[in-house]
Amino acid sequence: MEKYTKKELIGQKLLVGFDGTEVDEHIVELIQKYKVGGFILYRNNYNSYYDFISLIKKLKELNRVNRIPLFICIDQENGIVNRLPGEFHRIKNALASSICSEDVIKEVGDITAEILHRSGVNMNLEPVLDIYDENISKSIGNRCFGRTAKEVINNTRIIIESHKDNNVVPIIKHYPGLRKVRVDTHILLPSIKYIDEEDIKPFNVLMGEGVPGVLLSHLKVKNKDRLPVSLSRKIQNEIKESYNGITITDDIKMRSVRYRYGWVRTAKLALEAGNDIIMFNYPQKKEEKVINTFYKMYKKYSSEIEESALKIIELKKQYKISDDDFDELSVDEINEYNDRIDKVDEIIIKKNS
Repeated sequence: MEKYTKKELIGQKLLVGFDGTEVDEHIVELIQKYKVGGFILYRNNYNSYYDFISLIKKLKELNRVNRIPLFICIDQENGIVNRLPGEFHRIKNALASSICSEDVIKEVGDITAEILHRSGVNMNLEPVLDIYDENISKSIGNRCFGRTAKEVINNTRIIIESHKDNNVVPIIKHYPGLRKVRVDTHILLPSIKYIDEEDIKPFNVLMGEGVPGVLLSHLKVKNKDRLPVSLSRKIQNEIKESYNGITITDDIKMRSVRYRYGWVRTAKLALEAGNDIIMFNYPQKKEEKVINTFYKMYKKYSSEIEESALKIIELKKQYKISDDDFDELSVDEINEYNDRIDKVDEIIIKKNS
């Protein structure tokens, strides 16, 4: 087995974001000094498809001095959560497509995954497995793929397969389901008395089928732990009793946890809980403080950190992830995808009318 350094092992657990559109010295340092495992990109990181591609190519180029390729991650759900540059038409939301035929949902999944793969993106925080309810938080709303567990399972299974076919790692979310949550977990930390069997069923089924990763929500389950799911060692252990995929925290910069536990303590709790990947978009000094704190914690958690890192490295090999240069979409190809988007949107609109 190949031997990895402490920096490489800890780095694989880090999925980081950054502000702005430029690759500055801090980002170079994150890659070449701290050897982070991946970056999550948002729309404020690029203004056009050209910017999007240039940024991804630069990140990959900088990482070629390292032995392990980068995750380039976004959360392209379509609908309101749309991270694709403005050159692409917007695909209708998950709830609208959920009542359409399997062929339509497959086309939505294929278009999304193909565009991501051709653009250098190799991980997508999608699909959403939350079940729609008329009282569900507006932050989730029409991002759901159905109104019952059965609908969500059938529809998201199609989306997952489209991503796998294009070597884009699909990450299901938001475990254990937010149907009963009325507040936005970006802002407030909600709590429920117990995990509802219907809400968790889509996760149990698809995790049982081997989906590669699951994102854990900032949600307290009162009969489980005083800490939210994303920071709970107890819940993490329960998940890993039967699931071999990777666990990822929701962004720990979200106010629901950061305000309650603090910048560094939230990160420490996420590591102590045993999450395979910790996602955060902290200011530079706090980011560096967190990473250096993880170095200090390494001795105590070295076996778990190594186990997570090796699992992540194996996943990258399985999905043929590399930092090689790639041929992005041409203008003509973008127009062809927009034609496909327009056609599938027309079908979705007609079905929902």
